[in-house]
Amino acid sequence: MQLVAHGLSTGALFFLAGLIFARTGSYELRGLGGLRTVAPTFAGVMGVALFANLGLPGLAGFVGEFFIFRGAWATLPLFTALALIGLVVTALALLLMFQRIFLGPLGAKQRNFADLDADEFWALVPLLALLLLLGVYPAPILGLVNAATTQLAAVFMNAL
Repeated sequence: MQLVAHGLSTGALFFLAGLIFARTGSYELRGLGGLRTVAPTFAGVMGVALFANLGLPGLAGFVGEFFIFRGAWATLPLFTALALIGLVVTALALLLMFQRIFLGPLGAKQRNFADLDADEFWALVPLLALLLLLGVYPAPILGLVNAATTQLAAVFMNAL
């Protein structure tokens, strides 16, 4: 589940990072800021992809992370606690990135920054829809994983 969620959210984030580079010619965060005022749709889509990547409840990343941490805690609580600290640090880094790009005063060079056009928006909609759908109803992916895991366990049980 986490692999699917991560692939969807990271794919959306890389697409959006590419759009930022195409519009500004740079990945440098220092020159950005305040883009939410000129590109509100861009900021909203980036926010959804970012929060899905962070594992916000209701989005697909949460389901995967929950099962990972729940399963690991029973056997490796110390390492699980360290991983949770890493999750908090990652959340801080992503939120700071969002703040530097979209909040604060608008830079002079970004006044002409274009919001998402229809093609870009509709290219991202399936990713965002799947992130939301799998966050609320993860059964399709979990069913596939459960079937494959059950078959794999049977193979190993028969080998013993």
